[in-house]
Amino acid sequence: MRYLFLLAFLACSVPKVFESSRVPATSDPAVIKMSMTDTEGNSGHCTAWKVGANLVATAGHCCEVGNVYGAIGSHAVKASVFTLLVDDDEHDVCILRGVIAGNVINLATTSPGIGEVVWTAGYPRGSFLISDGYWSGNDENGGICSVNVNPGASGSPVMNMRGEAVGILVRYMPGMDNLAYVTTLESVHAAVKLALTK
Repeated sequence: MRYLFLLAFLACSVPKVFESSRVPATSDPAVIKMSMTDTEGNSGHCTAWKVGANLVATAGHCCEVGNVYGAIGSHAVKASVFTLLVDDDEHDVCILRGVIAGNVINLATTSPGIGEVVWTAGYPRGSFLISDGYWSGNDENGGICSVNVNPGASGSPVMNMRGEAVGILVRYMPGMDNLAYVTTLESVHAAVKLALTK
């Protein structure tokens, strides 16, 4: 399995063409490193992405009422304020209102088939990374795929080869190297639909 590592420093933009035969050329996913600070002053980061006009998706465990959010990366918009709209703890999906530059990452209408190539873009360990792998199926926790997952990658969009999101990367599978849980596509669609009513 090949991985393509790209570092995106604050002053640099992410290249628009990636040198991987399994990641769509001209891909420039609208993802950011989202920093969070809770009411007790603890901080961390996840990945978030543009799922609609002024709508941002990430993993539910990255969002809590009272958190203050900030954005870093080539798609970050200075002074953008993020407001929590939907926090679905059961499905680990969070939708915020906020501005991210770049194109919306559309949601797919169907989940990938077993063995289908998927890819993700995010900020594991604080550095921009594009990782590709395979859709491995589903279990009671959601989808499973084989992509690189490290702290900070939570919230990354998992995409098909058309660049459509098929779920949100939420966590690694304990004891399994490079296997990750992904929220179900249906739960992301439901959270976006609910956010549009607010």
